[in-house]
Amino acid sequence: MLFASGPLTDDPSSILILLAGALPFVLVFSQLAVEQVLASQVLVPFYAVAGAYCIVSLSARSSRLAYGASLAFLVWQGFHFVRIPKAFLRRDLSAQIADYLRENDGNDFIVTNLMSDGPAQYFFERHLLPPMDVVAHTPDSYTELATKTRSGIFHAIYFDDPNGRLIDKSLWSLLPQKSRWAVTGAPYLLRGEALDIITEWDARVLEGLRRSGPEVLTLPGARIFRIKVEVDPEVLRARNAKLLTEPTRYIDFGKKEAEVHKLSGFRFAENYPDVPGFCWTVNRSIQRTVLTKRGLTFVNDGVPKLESQLLIRFAQEQDERISLITWGSINDQTLSATIDGVEVLAPRNLGPGQSRSEISFVVPRAVQQGEPTKSVLFKFRDVAEFGGGVAFGIMRIEPVPRP
Repeated sequence: MLFASGPLTDDPSSILILLAGALPFVLVFSQLAVEQVLASQVLVPFYAVAGAYCIVSLSARSSRLAYGASLAFLVWQGFHFVRIPKAFLRRDLSAQIADYLRENDGNDFIVTNLMSDGPAQYFFERHLLPPMDVVAHTPDSYTELATKTRSGIFHAIYFDDPNGRLIDKSLWSLLPQKSRWAVTGAPYLLRGEALDIITEWDARVLEGLRRSGPEVLTLPGARIFRIKVEVDPEVLRARNAKLLTEPTRYIDFGKKEAEVHKLSGFRFAENYPDVPGFCWTVNRSIQRTVLTKRGLTFVNDGVPKLESQLLIRFAQEQDERISLITWGSINDQTLSATIDGVEVLAPRNLGPGQSRSEISFVVPRAVQQGEPTKSVLFKFRDVAEFGGGVAFGIMRIEPVPRP
């Protein structure tokens, strides 16, 4: 068809020229061409002219053949149109969820596997935050998210029916890692594969939510989970102090056992090959969500506090030396520490960013007196763009030999 004789190929503006202009875009930006309507429009001129040329060519040979081909095309298009299920939220279900959130959740965001901003904002008047699907990290990530709220509580909505995500807007966030652009662009033609991918992802999301908090409301087709952390350091200190019955001698911040020592201002544990486990200090501030062109982001809703509190039980028999493997996220990061207002570590420069070192300081016996479980307040200069300030790796607390 492209190289046949006739007015289309004799004219410089032939359909071959249209194809030459459209094909490089499709090859280079294949994910855009199959997923976004505007990007796909580069093929419309070629498609329209080629379609008209086919009809004209068939008409020249047989009018019945032309009519038959046109009718077959319309039937094929109509067949796929009528079998497309309408993805929508039931009004009664969305109203029940909205009423519950209005009474029990004061946040401006909602975690849900719906994966479409429009319904979340329209029905629930909140920004959408995608759920975590990496099950091993989910509880810690949700805990960090809860610390950004005023109450330490947020809710997650899980919708059971995978058909609710059978649209390109939802699939766009699930399929890039699999490079399944055809499924993203035509989910109704590849319906079975699309639903399998959604169902697999939903299973991981549900497992992560069950690990992170209780299911507080079950509705036909939806479940609501409540994720909560204690955001009051004093309440957390009183609770965790009862668990520390022996003097603290060793803390590995890459292990779960370190959580009992963290009162505020610490992220979850991170572990990577050939690197000791650690966790970052973070600024403490209430945050609100802002929807930008690049997605949902959190901004501070007040002055952030560049400090972290760590709970340590001392033996109170003699001076104790605290040694810490640490590094800063930025150049010339500083770290200082006080106990009950007494400075035990003057601001220490940690040198180049991401450069591991070991620092130590002595806690005099006099500072340890009174309640044996003390809150050590660490302060640092700033945080990096990703939010981390100072990495805490391994901490050892050892008695200072008497002279």
